[in-house]
Amino acid sequence: MKIPLVDENDNVINEVERGMERDGIDIYRVSALWLVNEKNELLVVRRAYSKAHNPGKLACSVAGTVEVGETYIENINKEAQEELGVSDVKFEELFKDFRDAEYRHFTMWYIARCDQRIEEFDIDEGEVAEIFWMPYAEVVLSIEESPEEWTGAGKSLGYVGKWIDSRN
Repeated sequence: MKIPLVDENDNVINEVERGMERDGIDIYRVSALWLVNEKNELLVVRRAYSKAHNPGKLACSVAGTVEVGETYIENINKEAQEELGVSDVKFEELFKDFRDAEYRHFTMWYIARCDQRIEEFDIDEGEVAEIFWMPYAEVVLSIEESPEEWTGAGKSLGYVGKWIDSRN
């Protein structure tokens, strides 16, 4: 699979085979999603222990690297289907951020209402070790108290909280 490399303005400048991007140098694109149920719980994912980046860490509901020829929204639709078997929800754009650390990437964050029970998800065990619903406030507290257990999902929670508040 090829992924686009982008500049600091998220303009495509090149493409490389996935895994050939240079950590800390090249910038690529990621899409990420929080699923929220009617109780305002977030679907939290523990990443598969076999993952190259952040194995076994807690994360947002779905995330994936955008491939050449895909938009952010096309990617999150594909990833939600592949990782969790989710296909009948409407994704809303939250915001886009840039991470300039070990892995440099733009992330387009999405959110969607989803009221499936855990046993109704069809998880891809190559991507996901486990999933569970967790109250929004507990996710915030967990990230504050144990940031090392999480991927970089914390930055999105203020936007998630505003989204939840706007629907209550």
